[in-house]
Amino acid sequence: MSYSIRRYRDGDAEALSTLSLAAIRVVGSRGYSDAQVAAWAGRHGGPEMYRKRAAQGHLVFVAVDQSDAPVAYALLEPDGHLDRLYCHPDHTRNGLAERLLDTAENE
Repeated sequence: MSYSIRRYRDGDAEALSTLSLAAIRVVGSRGYSDAQVAAWAGRHGGPEMYRKRAAQGHLVFVAVDQSDAPVAYALLEPDGHLDRLYCHPDHTRNGLAERLLDTAENE
């Protein structure tokens, strides 16, 4: 599968929220207890968090598939701190995290 990296768009919020929860529940369960995964998922901000962060100047780099559907992302705070990096479980092990980190670092 071919992927590209682009900046966040307002219409991405729902997809980013959904893929984050999938990553937390599926990938997270490989290294954390059920209670830890539940706590982590329970603190997830939902779609509005992405809209709010983007409006505050946070940079969100989104990896998309051939149909421009978000499959992974990195959220970079204005001070350069990488706050989030999530990949949908169906798209892990394809080099997306490395590509997103390179994009954030080059920014």
